[in-house]
Amino acid sequence: MIFREATPEDGAAMLELIESHPSKGALKLVYTRRENPYYSYMADCPHAEMTLAADDNNIIHALMVCLPRQMYINGELRTVGYVTGLHKREGSRVNLIRLFDYALRKSKGELFFCSLLEENGEVLNMLQKRHSRVPYLYPLCEYKTFMLGCKGGRGAGHSHAFRKAERDDEIPLIEFFNAYGRGHSFFPKISSLEGFCGLKTEDYYLMLEKGKIIAAAAVWNQQAYKQYIALDYSGLYSVLQKLGLVLSALGYPKIPTKGSAVNFAYISFFAVNGDDEAVSAAFLAELMAASAVRWDTLCIGAALGSVIEGILSKKRSISFGSRLCLLDPAQNGSALNKGEGLPFFECGLL
Repeated sequence: MIFREATPEDGAAMLELIESHPSKGALKLVYTRRENPYYSYMADCPHAEMTLAADDNNIIHALMVCLPRQMYINGELRTVGYVTGLHKREGSRVNLIRLFDYALRKSKGELFFCSLLEENGEVLNMLQKRHSRVPYLYPLCEYKTFMLGCKGGRGAGHSHAFRKAERDDEIPLIEFFNAYGRGHSFFPKISSLEGFCGLKTEDYYLMLEKGKIIAAAAVWNQQAYKQYIALDYSGLYSVLQKLGLVLSALGYPKIPTKGSAVNFAYISFFAVNGDDEAVSAAFLAELMAASAVRWDTLCIGAALGSVIEGILSKKRSISFGSRLCLLDPAQNGSALNKGEGLPFFECGLL
């Protein structure tokens, strides 16, 4: 088996491998990267590291991706690699331990993390055993992703100003986001409001008190290079899909027809001064109300136990859980001070 970096010409084979692993359960979704995963990952992260395991006939047996980004860790900027896109061809005997070793040894990342669903049993078992070639797994937090119906939002009901960002807001917004990030490990460094693929200044919203920013976030459409495709549904979801208009009016997210993509945008970089619960709830409601004209669904993730997760858990939604873990290649303990509070993981960058 040969380990090598992916090229644009590998896109079709990478897509086939990615879409061969849909989620399990009554609502079968595939998280995919059409039309070409190579360009999708490069759009997601210009320094994306895509490693393939291919045989002598150049048939791809496995894929692993690391997305190195500047993030705040314990208040300081570090190059953090998000390990994702691990897919193995069914029946293949490729050695995933060797794939991990090859990919992470050449990575630009200083430390690494990953997101694992409980159904990823093989990977969980592999990473929870100490092995000289495999990074050890340190659980960071339980994480929940929420799919919200935009009509579930109710604006107003507070005394703060809420509006879209304007060009003159860029410098104070960047300062606000980075100040928030220094207090929340894994929050990404933001150098420009348009420094992420597809994001424009007008996609950001802010809430102000006496002219000072107290909350900010972006509503981020990534469907040009990342999609959720509904492959099938059964049981309760079959009934819910037929009641789409009724459920939408009640604030639930719309369930797409089979084979179609979910029309959604991420609520990204959700930052509230002091993580104030009342401001967080009001800001979320305003974001949902402002997005109702354009989107069927909004997607946002949060660490279990966080202020925003508590607010989201009371909303009508479709949600699924995962576990965020630090990968430690040196196996000498976490580089993260876990006493600093819950980490922040941006769902739009996972």
